[in-house]
Amino acid sequence: MTLANLDLSIPWHVALSLGNAALFPLWLWLTQWHPRLDGSHALRFLVSAIVSLAVWVITMFFFSEIADIHGIASGLMVMLGMWMFYLQVWGFMNRGYTLGILLTLFKSGRPMTSREIFDGYRDGDGLEWIMKHRIGGLVAAGFLRREGDTLTLTAGRGVLVARAQRLGAAMFGLRKTG
Repeated sequence: MTLANLDLSIPWHVALSLGNAALFPLWLWLTQWHPRLDGSHALRFLVSAIVSLAVWVITMFFFSEIADIHGIASGLMVMLGMWMFYLQVWGFMNRGYTLGILLTLFKSGRPMTSREIFDGYRDGDGLEWIMKHRIGGLVAAGFLRREGDTLTLTAGRGVLVARAQRLGAAMFGLRKTG
């Protein structure tokens, strides 16, 4: 068996997309110092994706030969795949609650009771932080509305997403989530 005739070259539009994909963590890293993005991980990811897309468009159309529709489509697929990969990693790093419990134990340097882990999670914020963080995000996104001490689904987004999740769970045989 010979590999002499195997072509391992990468088309330029795919190479540009892969190069841009390698820069995506840089865009995420740079967003941490923008005051309007402070504390909003989803917005930081969105801004980074927009910058990444802008860089891709500039490199594809202004610094390279004219691409055909197939080159543009394959380059864009590489970019979309990259965003999905980084979104999964980003989500794990931001919302990796199980990982956070492991880090709490690691920082303590000793065995801990369940209550100590609960209270020490997120450097003392406790596991209540998860619920407050999630609810705050849902309120900010317009899925929930605060009414005194209670929360209610918004008539538009909240109800629509809850129904879609219920339908999706039934269609794909997912276990109940709430």
